[in-house]
Amino acid sequence: MSLPVNLQKLPPQALDVIRYLGTRKQGADVDTILAGTGLTERSFGKAIRRLVTRYYVEMLGQGFYKLTANGQQAVRDLRVYDGVEPDTFGPDSAAAHTRQLTAVLPRQLVAGGASVLLVGFNAPDDDSEPLQSPGRLILRVSAPGCDVHPTERPLEVTGSSHAGPVRFQVKPRREGDLRLRIEVFQLVTLQELVRLGGMYCDINAGAFPTPLSAETQTLGTMMGLYAHTEN
Repeated sequence: MSLPVNLQKLPPQALDVIRYLGTRKQGADVDTILAGTGLTERSFGKAIRRLVTRYYVEMLGQGFYKLTANGQQAVRDLRVYDGVEPDTFGPDSAAAHTRQLTAVLPRQLVAGGASVLLVGFNAPDDDSEPLQSPGRLILRVSAPGCDVHPTERPLEVTGSSHAGPVRFQVKPRREGDLRLRIEVFQLVTLQELVRLGGMYCDINAGAFPTPLSAETQTLGTMMGLYAHTEN
């Protein structure tokens, strides 16, 4: 699916803000958004002005922002575009332990050069169903046209703290637009590995390093983990 025309008119930094606020139901202040997206104050300033004037975001207080109804629809559109599958983690999603899957990577890759991708989970919300045992996960990364090392890593999620991040190396073999895919699996029994979902990231690989290749971006989506598993 292509990105809706109204979202194509927004700068990438604005889309990063929408994605991040989509994980913060009550909104967030500027410092929190900057930390969650990896944006500079200048980039954020340009992005938030566009989002407010186009009614995707409203300012509830000085420096505190929350998505409008239009912004919430934009989050849904972006999740479809990113390939997120929010309902694949089990039949009883209400009883799931929910976490934000977070990925940090450069804004632009360099053909022939190795870049670092960090993937992990934020601490859970207070109202999330608690884990009854450690969540044993497998994170897999793939990107056609790239060498990824390693292609998968284990990650254990416990208690109320964050998990990870784990590190991947992505090396494009060519210039051009690429799609990087992150998938998450959970070992719910000793024999059963269940796919929880994932997300996509469209990114460009340039011929040479640029300021964008030195700047990071943060992507995130909410994901449900099985709260009850067999050891």
